[in-house]
Amino acid sequence: MPVEVAAHAGFCMGVRRAVEMAEAATGDGIPSCSLGELIHNPEVVRRLAERGLETINSPEQAAGRRVLIRSHGVSPEVLEQLESAGSEILNLTCPFVEKLHRIVEESSQDGTAVILVGEKDHPEVRGTAGWAHGEVRIIAEAAEAESLPEMEKAVAVCQTTFPQARWESILAALKRKVRKLNSHCTICSATEIRQKEAAELAARSDAMIVPFISNHDNDRASGYLTVASGNMKVAANLYLLSSGSPFIYYGEELGMRGSRGGSNTDANRRLAMLWGDGDKVKDPAGATYPASKQIETTAADQMADEGSLYNYYKKVLMIRAAHPAIARGDYTALSLEGTKLGGFVADWEGQRVCVLHNTTLSGADLDLNALGLSAFTKLSAFVGVEDASLSDGVLHLGSQTSAVLVTGA
Repeated sequence: MPVEVAAHAGFCMGVRRAVEMAEAATGDGIPSCSLGELIHNPEVVRRLAERGLETINSPEQAAGRRVLIRSHGVSPEVLEQLESAGSEILNLTCPFVEKLHRIVEESSQDGTAVILVGEKDHPEVRGTAGWAHGEVRIIAEAAEAESLPEMEKAVAVCQTTFPQARWESILAALKRKVRKLNSHCTICSATEIRQKEAAELAARSDAMIVPFISNHDNDRASGYLTVASGNMKVAANLYLLSSGSPFIYYGEELGMRGSRGGSNTDANRRLAMLWGDGDKVKDPAGATYPASKQIETTAADQMADEGSLYNYYKKVLMIRAAHPAIARGDYTALSLEGTKLGGFVADWEGQRVCVLHNTTLSGADLDLNALGLSAFTKLSAFVGVEDASLSDGVLHLGSQTSAVLVTGA
């Protein structure tokens, strides 16, 4: 099964710089803390916390420690508060964000209004707004641009991770509203390249796997996958039925796309995940995507629909929980020559499991004896688009389906 890794997978320059400098800071003996999570990656944040880098939520919590400013940057007011409190500052703001700050500050020196295109609850947007000398209007949709009053003069900039296509549609609307518009596309090159690359990979692949460890931004990549094709189910199986501890925070990180609510806020766009039979929700709005991609609706609808992506993930998580060796065991990858399938064997505290993934669009029959897997005599669980069965040492695995085999009767 050939696997193509995106050429630009991994941290961008700004994030890599912040992580490397933070790691160095944890080893120099100076008590330090991070104002907000350093980056949107819980594993990195956890690792830094273990090395003594606590995350704080306000300058008052610094208590004299050195404060690391995360890659999103902050407003001048926050920097002044830290300096007044006597805190040493290690500024790890992404260079692209710093450039955005300079444009806003310099362009608004004479009081020119700033139109900031981005998610108003995003920390980068909140910090950037503080660099303006005059009025700031924050918008994230072309419809919001159309609703603005006619203006004589304004400067337009955008969040560095904003989708290029949305920026262009908003900019077109702004040009109809502002007679003298000074516009700057401040989307960082890494964002633009990765978004384009995700679309191209999805177009030429049978399935696309996105490691959903981000707190919120991988939804833009998952937006290129569809539930109907089964690709999102494949992604779920490959992600959750693997070793380690997966992190799922927002519905968009699973590709959940639902109806847009009336409020244009970051919280409204991102549907928090609530796992377990005790789920309680007041039918919040789901993620916002074009109508053609609004495959799912709201959280309450998904909970009530047995076939929803939400409940599919819960099913995969139940299988994972029933087989702790998947997450905790010693992991051995399988080389299934002659097939287009993949899998692994994991051993943990006397438990042994074999996980097999069929990501193709065709069913497959596997002779377990020929593959050296004769010890796995029981099909414990399967999940995916089709079904699976085990008879006389031959496993039938349907298309876009994964199976968990165990030893014993």
